[in-house]
Amino acid sequence: MKQFFAAIILILPMFCQAQFVADTNLNTRVQDIPGSAQSTPLTATTGNGKTYVSWFDNSSGQYMLRMQLLDSLGQKLWAENGMVVSSFAQSSGLYRYDLVCDHEGNAIVGFQDERSGSMQVVVNKINSQGLQVWGDSGILFVDSTSTGLAPKLAVLGNNDVVVAWNAAGNVSGKWIPMRKIKAATGEILWSKRIAITGQKFGRPAFVSCGANDFIMLYVKETGSFFPPASTMFAQRFKGEDASPVWNQEVQVSTKNIPFFFFPEIHTDENQGFFVVFNTGNPLNPMLNDAFAQHVDSSGGIWSAEGVQIATSANGNKYNGGYCWNPSDSTLCVALRIQDGNQTMSGISLQKINTAGERLLGDDGLELHALNTEMYTPWLLLNSGDGLVCIYGIGGFNNQKIKGLKTDYNGLALWSYDPIASASNSNKDDLSAGPFKNGQTVLVWSEDRSGDDGIYAQNLRLDGHFGNGDVTGIEQIVSNSGPRIFPNPGTNCMLEFESSKGGNLTYRILDASGKEIMLAQKETQPGKNRISIGDGLKSGFYMAEITTSGKTFRIRMLKE
Repeated sequence: MKQFFAAIILILPMFCQAQFVADTNLNTRVQDIPGSAQSTPLTATTGNGKTYVSWFDNSSGQYMLRMQLLDSLGQKLWAENGMVVSSFAQSSGLYRYDLVCDHEGNAIVGFQDERSGSMQVVVNKINSQGLQVWGDSGILFVDSTSTGLAPKLAVLGNNDVVVAWNAAGNVSGKWIPMRKIKAATGEILWSKRIAITGQKFGRPAFVSCGANDFIMLYVKETGSFFPPASTMFAQRFKGEDASPVWNQEVQVSTKNIPFFFFPEIHTDENQGFFVVFNTGNPLNPMLNDAFAQHVDSSGGIWSAEGVQIATSANGNKYNGGYCWNPSDSTLCVALRIQDGNQTMSGISLQKINTAGERLLGDDGLELHALNTEMYTPWLLLNSGDGLVCIYGIGGFNNQKIKGLKTDYNGLALWSYDPIASASNSNKDDLSAGPFKNGQTVLVWSEDRSGDDGIYAQNLRLDGHFGNGDVTGIEQIVSNSGPRIFPNPGTNCMLEFESSKGGNLTYRILDASGKEIMLAQKETQPGKNRISIGDGLKSGFYMAEITTSGKTFRIRMLKE
């Protein structure tokens, strides 16, 4: 549950941005009304790159659910303040909810409100014209006398929808109700439960698989003390009637997860799924750790515990986002690494192959060393030509959003980390869609005007923002700035385009930061290629390139 409190603020002038802007001091305002909170945004991306955004808006004095649709340029396709999905009363706090796209480009949103007198789950479909397809009030789901919270949604292969949520009775424990909704009409096709007398189930998560099946991960809670022990299980169900496919449920890991941790699962694109989860360090239970697990289409797993992503017993490790790379069949994971005193943090990258083997060393590849700047990775996206990590930097009241891009082995593809939101404020609830039309769209809440508002920013494959043509930084005009290829390689070349000739200086630093090579080259207008790193031994290096007063840094692996 997330609580929000009213505050007296100085009302500041707000300027509406009609589309994605290049100036990330401004960003694109989805909604930010001074004196009220707009909170907990979610996003869902259509096949053609439009972005549905949902949030809870308190400008009327009570929270109501609103939505907006942005086109690929960041222009609002609905009314300036979006459409109202539900104006029914919420509780005093806001709870988890879900937003997904179906195969026809409609948004499916599952949330909860108090229209029936207690918190219950509601689901609706909204098309691109802003029409609520399953009725102006959506479909209300009530399971006996229980409360209903934290719905999760799955769109099946035939476009029907399955919803599951947490249900709890006064004396009857916890269980998971499930319903299947017919795509065209909103008709309820079946009603099922995951429930066993005396046991507690909750925190469902979905992936669809096959023509009409789905896999659900869920959590069992045990123990008579608070917090209970929380262990993950999974089962595959037939979409026709929710009958189980596997002979018995699969224990996803023998490791316990925190009571407040809600697992998210990602498809392996072969009717199975991956999950990365926070748990305790095997060598020091006082420290936090992160593990990964793969559950295949028949319920097979890597190992009973899963795979420890980085094996060091030092510091705390947290899931910072993960994605599947089908080009080399690896799971890519970003980790937040934090020192034991929680005063510094950094970012590491790990890759795990289909056999559950760590490919970037036992502790992964360091992308940003521990620093008092406090790096917080939020998302790791597969851009199709590499990995993009979206992270926060800074502390309370002074946090920015940045991005970095590497190839699939962790070698930098951008020469600097672009700032997606430069305002000094608190950031929360960041989400991003997949790369479509050469960009991803970030959406988050922040308190730059006093209370929370909802902002968006596109981030392009080349690390730039906005919709205009770009010429890069200074005279570098190639799509990703200067690049080194092959990388890794034995005869590495530096390639870039320049709009005019001039001098270029580069130096090579070894893994300790020591300068081992310094050179200057004359450049010509157009494309330039320069042999770089001749005579170096095999290993990792940093190439630092300076031209027109700008400096670029690129990781290089010499074979």
